[in-house]
Amino acid sequence: MDNLDSLKQFQELIEIGYEVQFKLNNKRWLVEPDQDAPEFSEKRQLISTEADNLDFIKKFKDTSEFLNYSICGKVIKDSWKEITDIDY
Repeated sequence: MDNLDSLKQFQELIEIGYEVQFKLNNKRWLVEPDQDAPEFSEKRQLISTEADNLDFIKKFKDTSEFLNYSICGKVIKDSWKEITDIDY
């Protein structure tokens, strides 16, 4: 898949528990279930997959908190149309 059809599609992929790799603002990211949370938890984590920023990890209590997180000054849920190179 190259691009998203809707914000709802992106949200559902994350809520189901897919590991979703994507590109936003020319940076590669991975959002996945929080590896430290119990199985079937709603907790998620965002990881940079850029070689110069591999130690970046941000944890979220749920998908809504993730979608309201800001990358480069813009909230993810408001940037979904700019997300490209989706892989899950």
